[in-house]
Amino acid sequence: MSYRTLLVVALVAFATCLTSAKVAEASFIVKAGDLIRLYDTPNRVSNGGEFGYGLVNSAGTPISSQLRTFCCEMDEFMNFNTTYKIASIGTVTKDTNRSLTVGVASLYRQWHDGLMSGANTVTLGSGANSAVYTYNTNAVQRGKDGRALQLAIWKGMGYNPNLGSDAAISAKANTWISYISSMNSSSNSTSDFFGVRIMNLVNPTTGAKIQDQLTAVPEPGSLGVVFCVVAGAGALARRKRTR
Repeated sequence: MSYRTLLVVALVAFATCLTSAKVAEASFIVKAGDLIRLYDTPNRVSNGGEFGYGLVNSAGTPISSQLRTFCCEMDEFMNFNTTYKIASIGTVTKDTNRSLTVGVASLYRQWHDGLMSGANTVTLGSGANSAVYTYNTNAVQRGKDGRALQLAIWKGMGYNPNLGSDAAISAKANTWISYISSMNSSSNSTSDFFGVRIMNLVNPTTGAKIQDQLTAVPEPGSLGVVFCVVAGAGALARRKRTR
C-alpha cells in the first residue's frame, strides 16, 4: 500500500472517529416537509415525554425506525399514532414563540446520546447519583426519569411546571433544571445548540399547529470535518492520477 493510500485511509478513519457519535447515532434525519407519527413509551408518567417518533408515508405507514423525543410546550397537544407534518425545523416554537436555550439543548443532547447513565452523569454536577437516567426500554424507572426530564425541559423553555409529589422525580428534575441554568449562564454557550432543534409540527390537512418536539441533527462542526477529509482525499487521488 502506497504512502498516499495510507494517508487517505488514516484521514477517513480520523473523520469517522470524530463524527460517528454525532452522525451515525440516528437511522434517519428529519427535515421540513417530512411526515411523522409520535408513539407512546411504556410506563410513561403523566403528561409529556419521553415519546418515540418515526417517519411515515402519506398513508401513515411507518418507513423508518423510531427515535426518541420530548415536547417543548406545556400548552399545546398532540395525539399518538396520528400523522403530522414537520412545517419547519428551527430554534423557536411556532405557536407559543418560545426559544430553545443552550441549557435545554445540552441536556437533551446528552440524553439523546446516551450519556446520562452511570459515571457519565458527572457532567451534570454534584447530584450525579440522583441524575442517572434509566435507558432500559420497559423499566418502570424509565417512565419516572422521563417525567423528571420532561419537567426540566419545560422549565428550561420558560414554563413553571408543578414538579409533583414524587420526591425522587422532583429531585431529578431539580438537578437537571440547575444544570440547564448553569449552562445558560456559562461560557460554554454555542450558537449551534449542540445540533439540537425544534420540530414545528402541524396537521398536514388543516395546517393547525401541534405540540412541538425536540430532535437532534448532525452538528455543522462534525459535517465540516467530513467535508474537509473527503475533499482532501479527493485532491490526493486526483494528484496521483495526473502524475
